[in-house]
Amino acid sequence: MKKYFLITIITVGCLGLHAQIPFPDKLGLTVIQPQKTDTILWSAGKKLKWDDFKCNPDTNEKYLSASTVSIECNWNCADGKFKYEVRALFSKSRSWAKKEGQKEYLLQHEQLHFNLTEVYARMLKKELGLLANPCINQDKIKSIIAELKEKHNQEQKKYDKETNHGDNKAAQKKWEENIKKRLNELDVTSKKK
Repeated sequence: MKKYFLITIITVGCLGLHAQIPFPDKLGLTVIQPQKTDTILWSAGKKLKWDDFKCNPDTNEKYLSASTVSIECNWNCADGKFKYEVRALFSKSRSWAKKEGQKEYLLQHEQLHFNLTEVYARMLKKELGLLANPCINQDKIKSIIAELKEKHNQEQKKYDKETNHGDNKAAQKKWEENIKKRLNELDVTSKKK
């Protein structure tokens, strides 16, 4: 049996101000897959651009932009073997930006929300890889996902608070360095086998 779980958060900005709005779902687990053409898979070489924000903004909305990022986790157990895939995604059709909000520093702030999501996707991959007998105890998998979702949401909020939603340039720079370092530490492709 193949399982799909999607952990979603929405980040919202207003003239450089953002607030975390958790996407409603059960334990942060949504059993639907995003459409492939709608999503951007996180990649070190692929940076967000304002054209990626495809949803029409609500003109009455006080915020200038909103991006939806998520962690998709697919796994299955077949013949006692545990296979999984974890990916950080950006949803184009659920992300929007008003023209007056399309500022470079705000885009960089949003990019870092996506990069932080990739950090947590890599952390989830690592945790799942360390599980002993995951096919026997699938509740443990769900527990790990729920725990990392909570930590992810809390850190996204902390990021917004400490950077004043991108307005505190010194704090923003520290977060950029911190997230870059963590991405490097969790980069399995660069580690020797």
